[in-house]
Amino acid sequence: EIQTLDSKQATGRITHVTCPETEPRLRLTLVQGLPKGDKIDFILQKCTEIGVSSFLIVTTSRSVPRIPKEKQAQRIERWQAIVREAAEQSGRVYLPKVCGIVSFDEALSSFSGRGLIGWEGEKVKTLLSEIGNISLSADITCFIGPEGGFTDEEIDAAIRHGVTPVSLGARVLRAETAAIVA
Repeated sequence: EIQTLDSKQATGRITHVTCPETEPRLRLTLVQGLPKGDKIDFILQKCTEIGVSSFLIVTTSRSVPRIPKEKQAQRIERWQAIVREAAEQSGRVYLPKVCGIVSFDEALSSFSGRGLIGWEGEKVKTLLSEIGNISLSADITCFIGPEGGFTDEEIDAAIRHGVTPVSLGARVLRAETAAIVA
C-alpha cells in the first residue's frame, strides 16, 4: 500500500505476501556427466526451467573435457548465472544451486537417499516404473552420463552405493536430451 508519493520517492507498507506455487514437491538433484562444448549450459538452463533443485557436475571415464582446478570456480560462477537467468525467466521461487565439479567416485561417496542412474544397458527397470515407487515429496538424485554414457565399472560402483540403474527408453539419447527426459 502506497503511503506517500512525491517526485523523488515513494513509501509504502507491505499488506500481505504471496508465494507462487512454481516449485515441484519432488526435490531433484541432477548429477550430470560433463559433456563437450557448451552443452552443459543448455542442460542447466532447461533443467532449471523444468524444476531441478540442484546440480552436481561430474567428470567420468568418458568425459572428454577436463576443467583445471584453477578455472573451476570461474566456470561454476558462470553456470550459476545461467541457472539464475533461467530461474528468473521461468518464475522459479527458489534458485537451484550448482554445487561444484567432482569426480564420479566423489559424487557416489557423498550420495545418500534415493538415486537413479540412466543406463542404456538396463533392459528391465525403466525410469517410469521406478518413478511410480517414489513419493512426490522425496529427495531424488538422478545420475546422467556424458557423451558415451557411463562405463560398466561406473554402473557397478553406482549399484554398490545403492543407486538404481534405469532405462530412459528404447532409444539412446544425447546427454542433454537424457538430462531433460530424466
